Amino acid sequence: MMKLSSAYFKILELTIVRTTNAKTLLYKSDTTNDSIYDYYGQFDKEINQRLSVCVEHHIAVIKFAEAVESMFTYVFLLQFLASAVGICLAGFTFTSAPVGSFEFIFAISLPITLIIQISFYCTFGNEVTLQSSNIGEACYMTEWIACGPLVRKTLFIIMERSKRLLVLTAGKFINLSLFSLAAVFKSAASYAAVLRQITNKE
Repeated sequence: MMKLSSAYFKILELTIVRTTNAKTLLYKSDTTNDSIYDYYGQFDKEINQRLSVCVEHHIAVIKFAEAVESMFTYVFLLQFLASAVGICLAGFTFTSAPVGSFEFIFAISLPITLIIQISFYCTFGNEVTLQSSNIGEACYMTEWIACGPLVRKTLFIIMERSKRLLVLTAGKFINLSLFSLAAVFKSAASYAAVLRQITNKE
């Protein structure tokens, strides 16, 4: 579902860029700069209509991504907490179990499984955020300078909305990003080290 959200944003990005740039394929390179503005002025209404569809598409994609988050946000949170605790305990077991024992092998395999699970969530969540930020850049990639004020106004609306990045969260506490993934690893390693020290003192 998250991968689908990022794909929708990518499609929207390409659609916005091609909305105006597709017109340059019909434009002759030997014309003057003044005629460029006249040329695009003929298609302002058509371009604006297409951009209006892009605005609706943008809103629909955002609502879809928010619906995905609302459905799975607490699942993500439970997965994060369970993974952090599991990695912590497995790390503690790894440092204390005899090499080659069942506990030693279990302590190696369990963290790998947990890391893969939360890596999927964080990687796809990070991709959704990156793709949502590219929408504003897509507006800059259009031939907006040759278009009229109506088209520029619509592009401005899209750019302003894209400034609010879409960030998927786990229970509204943890952002699904690569930074959060690294933070989970650091926290689990720190807690495992603390448990190891407490055990050695006893």
